[in-house]
Amino acid sequence: MKTLDEWVEFYKKKTGDDVDIPSGFSVYYLPNRGFCLYAIDIYNDCVVIYHCCGDGKFWRDLGHIMAIQHGLGKVKTLVTRNPIAYMRSMGFKILKNEIINDKHTLYGEDEHGRNLTMIYECNHNKTGKPVYSTTMEV
Repeated sequence: MKTLDEWVEFYKKKTGDDVDIPSGFSVYYLPNRGFCLYAIDIYNDCVVIYHCCGDGKFWRDLGHIMAIQHGLGKVKTLVTRNPIAYMRSMGFKILKNEIINDKHTLYGEDEHGRNLTMIYECNHNKTGKPVYSTTMEV
């Protein structure tokens, strides 16, 4: 079990990124699971997860629960991990891996038939790691 400050320090060391809380975002923290920042975006039919650390599958499931509770159809996040490894670790089978409009794009599906799309957006301004926008259907 860690305090929120301990989780934030762990996140900073692991990612090389700072933790800021953008306007409209809230912090969800559990000592044994980690933390995430999230926002409910009814205009884009999604829950947005930002700065997530700890048990990734738990936070994925919580994002889906939040979306269902708010009648939303998607969970969106940004990922700086290897996209293929991320998809597999989240339980998605890769269906297609291609370049569209000069952007690396992956499509996947989980055991429940939910789709996931990952699109390369840019390289992170501090770490230089590739950043992928990720959209998961609920």
